[in-house]
Amino acid sequence: MLNDRELATVLAALRYWSADMKDGPVLPFSDIATRGGELEAFGQTEIDALCERLDAAPMCVEVSAVLQDSEGCHVVDDQPDRANMFSVYIRNPYAFHIMDFDRSAGWPDAQKGEAFTFADALAEHLGCEVTTHLQRPGAPDTTEEPVSAQDEAEAAMCIWEEILSLKERNMQVSRHFEQGGTAAIRLFALSLAKPCHLAWERAVKDAGYDDAFDWEFVPDWISENVNWCGAAPAFVGG
Repeated sequence: MLNDRELATVLAALRYWSADMKDGPVLPFSDIATRGGELEAFGQTEIDALCERLDAAPMCVEVSAVLQDSEGCHVVDDQPDRANMFSVYIRNPYAFHIMDFDRSAGWPDAQKGEAFTFADALAEHLGCEVTTHLQRPGAPDTTEEPVSAQDEAEAAMCIWEEILSLKERNMQVSRHFEQGGTAAIRLFALSLAKPCHLAWERAVKDAGYDDAFDWEFVPDWISENVNWCGAAPAFVGG
C-alpha cells in the first residue's frame, strides 16, 4: 500500500520514464518494464492515463453491507437487515476488497462492530477516513443530550483503564492487543466512551444508580456490551 510520499515518488518516476521515452527505449529500464521481454511496455499515452488514475481519487476505507446469494454478491446498504456479511474495502485506483465479516456467526451485530473496528484501525494506518452509508453499531441515539468533551474524555480514560486491567487477566483481550495492536484497541476504547457515558446517565436518571462510575459501572458495562471473542473486539450492546 502506498502512502502519500510513496505515491508521489511513483508518479514522479512514471513521468520521468514517459519523458525519456520521447528519445526511444531507455535501457536497462525497458527490461524492468517488460519483465525481461515477457510483457509489452506501456507507451506514453498509457503512462499518462495510469498517472491520472493513481492521482485522481482520494483514498478512503469503506464499510458496506453485502448480501451473498446464488447470483453473487450485492451491496445492500439501503437494506442492511438483508446482509449476511459486512465487507471492508480500500477505495482507490489500485486496491479494493480487503476483508469480509460473516454475520451468521456470533451475536447479530457483532460482525458489523468487528468490520468497523478493523476499518478504523486500517484507516488510521493509511491516514485516511472511513466512509459508510451504514449506522455504526451502538451509535448513540441522536435525540439524547450531547455528551460534553470532558465527560467523553473521562469515560474514555475509565474504559481504557478497565481494558488494560482485562488485558492482564483475560487471554482473549490480551490476544487482541498482540494481533491488532495497541493503537487499534485504543481507538476501539474511544468509540465506546459516548455510548458508555449515555448508558450511565440513563441508569442514574431512570434506575437511581449510585455506584461509582469508574470502578463499578464501567467494568460491568464493558462485560455486558463488548464481545472479545471474534477476530476484533466488537460493541454489541446499546
